[in-house]
Amino acid sequence: MMFFTIFVLAFQQSPLELCCQARGFEKSPPASPSQHYFLTGKKEVMGPNKKIVSERLQIFLAGPNLVRVINSTPNGNQVQLLHFGKNGWKKNPGGTELYPMKNLLDLQRKSTCRWICLRFPWGWKIHPDGSASLISENEIRMQLDSDYRPKTLHWGNEFTLSLHDWRKRKDGRWFPHQWNWHQGNEQEVEKFYLVEPDALWLDSGFMPPNSEIPTWKAVRKTKDGPWQGAFDRIGLVMKSTLHTQKSDWDSLTIPRPPGETWKIYQKNKATLVAWIPNFAEKHWPEAVAKWGESKNQLHLRWSTYSGATPEEAWTRLLEAAKQNQMTPNGGLWLAQPTEVTPFKEYFLPVLKKKL
Repeated sequence: MMFFTIFVLAFQQSPLELCCQARGFEKSPPASPSQHYFLTGKKEVMGPNKKIVSERLQIFLAGPNLVRVINSTPNGNQVQLLHFGKNGWKKNPGGTELYPMKNLLDLQRKSTCRWICLRFPWGWKIHPDGSASLISENEIRMQLDSDYRPKTLHWGNEFTLSLHDWRKRKDGRWFPHQWNWHQGNEQEVEKFYLVEPDALWLDSGFMPPNSEIPTWKAVRKTKDGPWQGAFDRIGLVMKSTLHTQKSDWDSLTIPRPPGETWKIYQKNKATLVAWIPNFAEKHWPEAVAKWGESKNQLHLRWSTYSGATPEEAWTRLLEAAKQNQMTPNGGLWLAQPTEVTPFKEYFLPVLKKKL
């Protein structure tokens, strides 16, 4: 009853508001693709003869199933990659190539735990008894400390994660810097001297170098959605820019054929409504002007649940392009799907800078 009493007395704030205040968070994630994390520190495990073995650790995290983990050992770096929970790769110390991983379960679960703990309380349901449960996964529960911050996470009967050494950043946000993992008789301690939010990692950074960039339609068909709460995606896709203007079709006497509606935004210009017919270009009427290229072009794609406006998306994707040594090559495309979706898809055509 203690937590319930505190919740009631704390200016009648909701449990979510109390937990957000305790973390220094807003009640909703920001309208930005820069919501990823970089953690660096060391990992301690029990080695032979019960001696503590310490290894340098770096973690690049872009979602519950997008992670790059680098362990530094005396024999070289071990690298693990997880790409949307479906594919994983590993490079052993002293090795030079990444090879597919057969067992992804441990990497998947730890990646999920890192993501949902770093973003707590977004995506969680807070209970009056001082516990919390993940909205989309009943098997995961969290016990809070007296400051309304995560204390202990339980994943069913599989393992337990305890969070310690909470530190306040200059911007007022709090993050844990020690993570204690318990599974059976095994224990692993991670101590980070840097926990950096607001990073931006493209999807391609969690695949082997020189992996093929997918087409937009291939990405859409996979229907990768949020597994633990809504999370944004940002990455590279190949997409044609060939289109017509919807107004040209409306001026014809023939009905406009089936197709896709897009909006193309450029700052300080009127937004263009584009129409892409669902049949081959050679059959398009000559009276309708064609714009763009039929060949697939490189695009930055941001799929966001934030409700970001085209003006906000334009600014954010220009920043993302600059950060990744790319230059914009046209206006910002906004998909207009026929079915209502909980997210928006923005596409910025880009060119890679020659280094």
